[in-house]
Amino acid sequence: MDASTVAEETTQGSSRVKVERGVVALIDEVEQKGTHAATSVNSLGDDGCIIRKNRSHRVQFRDHDQLREALTAGGLALSVDADHSNPLNVQVGIQITDTLKTLTVSGDPIGVSRGHVEVSYDDGAFLGVLFQKAGRTVRSSLQGQTIINPGDLVIWHGRHSLRFDMPEYFQKVCLLAPIETFERVLPDAESYAGLHLQEHLNVSRLLGACFSTLANRVLTNDTEPPNTALEVALDLLGAALTRHRESNDIGPRTNLFQRITTFIEKRLGDSQLSPTMLAAIHHISTRYLHLVFSERGTTVGTWIRSRRLARCREELAKPRSDRTITEISMGWGFNDVAHFSRSFKSAYGVSPLTFRLARRRLHR
Repeated sequence: MDASTVAEETTQGSSRVKVERGVVALIDEVEQKGTHAATSVNSLGDDGCIIRKNRSHRVQFRDHDQLREALTAGGLALSVDADHSNPLNVQVGIQITDTLKTLTVSGDPIGVSRGHVEVSYDDGAFLGVLFQKAGRTVRSSLQGQTIINPGDLVIWHGRHSLRFDMPEYFQKVCLLAPIETFERVLPDAESYAGLHLQEHLNVSRLLGACFSTLANRVLTNDTEPPNTALEVALDLLGAALTRHRESNDIGPRTNLFQRITTFIEKRLGDSQLSPTMLAAIHHISTRYLHLVFSERGTTVGTWIRSRRLARCREELAKPRSDRTITEISMGWGFNDVAHFSRSFKSAYGVSPLTFRLARRRLHR
């Protein structure tokens, strides 16, 4: 590990510790100020989400500024509407692990928003997954308004300006993760920002059950750290969203096939060219990649091999080529000359040497 990597990891670790200490210090301060600002929650709440202080923090806020400061200290900067005609009554639980933040939020009507100022506080280099447990949320963005009903899930980007209005009593769970963390389970993760999965979809019901269990059972369990369960939940989220996109992405497959085959053509000489590489570069699963090719009656491996053989055949047909058969086959991505010879003969009926000699005789 080089010095820059160590420095980066040290900086990241220090930032996380700073955030955690900031949350602890702020909530300690809030609790010391008494019930006018916030009330510490030490018993099971209406939504079943009590997180004790030695595990996380769940506080009932009655002051708009204190709520805004607590959320910002927890890594989610939000502007909180200060409507003093309606007393604030919001409970927030914050759970921080090495890579994930989980917020459980419930309360009476309130409005919050994120703009350039808020993004500058936390950089916004994360994705949020919002699960609406109860009540409604009206999400407003440059793309318009969306009503988030109980059981719905929404993906949102930390760098996008948006607003959340809760017009009635609500309960929700929000999972926040750095984009690079999401990328490990969800290729091209940022492209999912704005996705709204409604409750009637099976994938929403599956993920909703997972998020409800996180809120009600996992984050309230003092006997075991939640880190492993949160990572499993993230894996499930990535798999579910990938499969959902694949099942609803039939039309664009032709364009995708063209993009992939164009890429293959440019990288035929790369011996590392493989389905795994192609899937990663094009931000799809290997299963979906094989589906794209199977619809055309072929496989990824067959397509790559046939294109490599065609390029080798073109070069072997050149009368003035001074490269050996081994050099030609290796140059077009074959690692084994014997395998290349067998494949060539299977495709064209003659060995590479016989084909080359025959072509040279034609040009004498």
